[in-house]
Amino acid sequence: MLLAADVGGTNTRFALFSEGGTLRRRSQVANDEVASFDAALSAFLAQEAADAETLGAAAIGVAAPVAGRVATLTNRAWTVDADAIAQRLGAPVVLANDLEILAEGVFAPTAFQASAPPLVLRDRRRTGVRGVVVATGTGLGATFAANHTGLPPVLFPSEAGHVLAPAFDDQAAHFHKFLAKRLDFPLITVEHVTRGRALSDGYAFFAKREVPTEPAEDPNRAVVRRALDDGDEAALAAVLLYVDTVAVALRDLAVLGIARSGVYVGGSIVTSLAPLLEAAIEVRFDEPHPMATLLSDVPVFLITDGDAALRGAASMASRLTLQNSN
Repeated sequence: MLLAADVGGTNTRFALFSEGGTLRRRSQVANDEVASFDAALSAFLAQEAADAETLGAAAIGVAAPVAGRVATLTNRAWTVDADAIAQRLGAPVVLANDLEILAEGVFAPTAFQASAPPLVLRDRRRTGVRGVVVATGTGLGATFAANHTGLPPVLFPSEAGHVLAPAFDDQAAHFHKFLAKRLDFPLITVEHVTRGRALSDGYAFFAKREVPTEPAEDPNRAVVRRALDDGDEAALAAVLLYVDTVAVALRDLAVLGIARSGVYVGGSIVTSLAPLLEAAIEVRFDEPHPMATLLSDVPVFLITDGDAALRGAASMASRLTLQNSN
């Protein structure tokens, strides 16, 4: 069996796969409900004690830069130690950035790919081998990839979300100044304006107040609901600014990665706003740009497989078992 883990800023997910790529079981825990990654792993292994004894390898993706065998999450004081986990499991462990495992899931060998293809947001023929995989949520992450047919993808993780956000028009510039005061931080990054929280920030910017929510409702999802269902003008303005900003970020990443093989974006918020994001992408990718020739050829896809990151981790773990058997 293969153990896959996806450790995000908000939730941690685990799954067990057969070595042939079949998903056996998955589980998710809210990070606020457990004290550490080790505690979350212990709870999962306790449920899966019979299968855990036959583990061939494990792969763990973490929302953090990875250098060596230990990583600390960017948005939570959790440390993941691959060597300690390998000793505990009695199996080899690979530690990767969470966007690496997502990119692996997008470009993985057939056995670990989802049966449903991603949703096309910009229909262009894929050319070349270079692509970029982007995820929005607690933050924004991007991994560049070279995808050669018949070979595992070559992945290049990045911290692209932490570069300064472009003020692409007057409204965006004013919003960035508003955010700088709201966050008490002078430098506004791409992550600040494309993460899910940017929706509730945008509502406060346009409405001059916080978004009203239903009991226990996430403020960012409240903005989407009020925009799409209630016709709230401030919510709609926040949503349109958000999808426009995401579209510009995707365009910039396409240029940086020369991503003729495609830009792949995932996340629950962007999925709920797919038609609006599709329209924003068409506008922003087609407007005058120094790299217009490149951008004219770039397709964009929405990742619809909620298990793509776990499949990617399982694919990495599978390669680890092959390496150890040689």
